[in-house]
Amino acid sequence: MANVTLNSRIVTRNATAAQWTTANPILLKGELGLEVDTGKIKFGDGVKAWSALAYIAGSGEGTTVNIEDVIGAGTAAKKDVGTAEGNIPVLGTGGKLAVDVLPAIAISEVYAVSSQAEMLALTAQTGDIAIRSDVNKSYVLSADDPAVVGNWLELLVPEDAVLSVNGKTGTVVLTTSDIAEGTNLYYTEARTTANFEENFAAKSVSDLQGGDTLIHTTDTLILDGGGA
Repeated sequence: MANVTLNSRIVTRNATAAQWTTANPILLKGELGLEVDTGKIKFGDGVKAWSALAYIAGSGEGTTVNIEDVIGAGTAAKKDVGTAEGNIPVLGTGGKLAVDVLPAIAISEVYAVSSQAEMLALTAQTGDIAIRSDVNKSYVLSADDPAVVGNWLELLVPEDAVLSVNGKTGTVVLTTSDIAEGTNLYYTEARTTANFEENFAAKSVSDLQGGDTLIHTTDTLILDGGGA
């Protein structure tokens, strides 16, 4: 049978980039897909949808590869380098971030000093604290210049309503020797004995429990022999 030559045109499957994205079809293995507005081409593999296929190198304005197709690429691979929100900053010399990337950080230090002059001579920054032993008070630096006394604000502590007990401060232990008796006298053995003896001597036998059953010298004793 003789060969027959036919004049024909082959139209490759084509659509705009937006249309491909909306349809997101799965091309047959070896099937060609053309983006008519970008000139980019993809080959189907019979498995992946359009969005998961890589463009053919050199097609259109350049080669675009889906990050998911790059082996070992992490989530950071989708981010841009920079200092704006959502960007990834780049480490500088020594593996450190640039100062303009870091937020302002203040680390407060505490200094123990024995005088105002020593406090004003400190190399301190705002937020640092000076504990002065000469006045038993603490101060915080509220402005940049530590040499200005007005920049040091006293840290106030809650006032204690009880400053002393019976003239004593600190850990106080009181005994009866520390407090005057006033109108109410303290208990002592001697006072108890004296009080008992004084009041008991003034009592009559009849005032005691069972006193009414006793025979007194003033009573008349009748001996009754009983009947027959």
